[in-house]
Amino acid sequence: MDKNPTAVSEKAQIPKEEPVVQAPPAPAPRELEKKEGTRTYYTRIYPRVNGGICEKCGVIDKNQPAIYQYKLCEHYRGLSLECSYCDPTRDPDEVVRISSLKIYDHPTKKDAQGRPVLGVVCDSYDCTARFNSEFGN
Repeated sequence: MDKNPTAVSEKAQIPKEEPVVQAPPAPAPRELEKKEGTRTYYTRIYPRVNGGICEKCGVIDKNQPAIYQYKLCEHYRGLSLECSYCDPTRDPDEVVRISSLKIYDHPTKKDAQGRPVLGVVCDSYDCTARFNSEFGN
């Protein structure tokens, strides 16, 4: 150890040189291209109906056939669901019996009271493809 007190104080007083850091120059302002916004739809999706049974409510009355159970639940009471894209010659009850129906509020169509019209899509390839081509899913 140094016993010379002046030598210690001289070392402590020597300032360290900090390197000077310069920020890069800001880029010149440029114009930005703005494309038109893409149109997207959003909608409310209701519980599916699988073989006539609402996926949320399940079997309500065990004395009724499965294809009519959805008509008893709170979501679809009083409605007779048909696929919006199926051929009109297909039997709607048969479609309900063999399919899984996806039900949603139509994003653009409204009824007389201003409520969205219900759209129904069965799980057949043709109907699903037509739905996807219309709404871009």
